[in-house]
Amino acid sequence: MFSLLNFTPDFFLATGEPYERTDLALNRTGKPFSLYSALRMALEDNDFRTHASETFGVRSSDLTAEYLLDKAREVNKCGTLSTPVDVWLDEEGCLSVEVYEY
Repeated sequence: MFSLLNFTPDFFLATGEPYERTDLALNRTGKPFSLYSALRMALEDNDFRTHASETFGVRSSDLTAEYLLDKAREVNKCGTLSTPVDVWLDEEGCLSVEVYEY
């Protein structure tokens, strides 16, 4: 079961992302509160990067948070609407990231 990504723009990009903000948008417990920051954090994990590379048929070095943000918007699905929101990056939800409350 899934839901559509019906969220405000700041769910996808926190203030200043992606160009004016160099830090990650994290809440006080260190969890990402924007999809963009969640994707940047996920890309730091080699297993996630490898899986994403295989899923999308893209070289690992070519994967960016912007590329994955476009994929998430294209798929437009999440596992839950409650926090943390499990945002799907592929149609089956095999590749996903979690976005938390501010």
